[in-house]
Amino acid sequence: MIPTSLFWSYTALAFLTAAGTFAAPTSSADRRIEASSTSNPDFDANIEATGYRYNNKILLFRHGEKRSDSSIGLSEKGKKRAQCLRKKLGKHSRHNIGLILAEAYNPSTGKRRRPYDTVKSLARDLGLKVDLSCEADDFECVSERVEEYAKRGGKGDVAICWKHSYLHKIARELGAKKTAPYPDDRYDIIWTLTRRRIVRKESEQCPGLDPVVRRHDPDLEVGIGEEAVVEEEEEEEEEAEDNESLEDLVFEEFVHGAEKEEQFSFGLNELD
Repeated sequence: MIPTSLFWSYTALAFLTAAGTFAAPTSSADRRIEASSTSNPDFDANIEATGYRYNNKILLFRHGEKRSDSSIGLSEKGKKRAQCLRKKLGKHSRHNIGLILAEAYNPSTGKRRRPYDTVKSLARDLGLKVDLSCEADDFECVSERVEEYAKRGGKGDVAICWKHSYLHKIARELGAKKTAPYPDDRYDIIWTLTRRRIVRKESEQCPGLDPVVRRHDPDLEVGIGEEAVVEEEEEEEEEAEDNESLEDLVFEEFVHGAEKEEQFSFGLNELD
């Protein structure tokens, strides 16, 4: 018969294992960095020189405006923004886009189609096909597509048009860990990410759609909102440390209980 203390220690250990607290989740970027640093002692120097394997500039922005009744597709303003982006990011702009990503959508219902509708004309102008291979919440997939493009020798900028509430999560997956969420009330902001951090936030300044940019616009200032992100990360680290301490304690109790069980069994054998 298993002692009560051993039973509860083992139960707690099994619960923690099932809950997944033994290993904190990591992003695909972190996992690739860890793997590469293990196989390549000069990887840290390479990151500093190349900006995490590639120097491509990444542009993250929200899809065009939706209809007031939230039905499928872009509103008239959204369609105008899509046309504006043809100039803002097109052939005669200061950008050199070589890859365009938009979240996958349902071709039967048109659900989640707004990002594609926002960039399809731009893609046609540039002779590109919009990559729709990633689901809306598959941020690792987005990171992998960017890296694959760079590995194939792609030197151009990467445009990512997505649901706004996921943009900061994509940025974090690409290495910009302190990125704050995209503003809920804005459709006009483009984030520029390079060397694993957001280096620029700018308004698209589409005529008739966007307000005149004012000085010290908090939505356009790099670093604004990062304090809250840092605080959140610190809380997560503290929670991880607490979980680790609890795991160590339960494991020690489990080992101690196992030793006592072994001693008890040995005593019974001696009596036999």
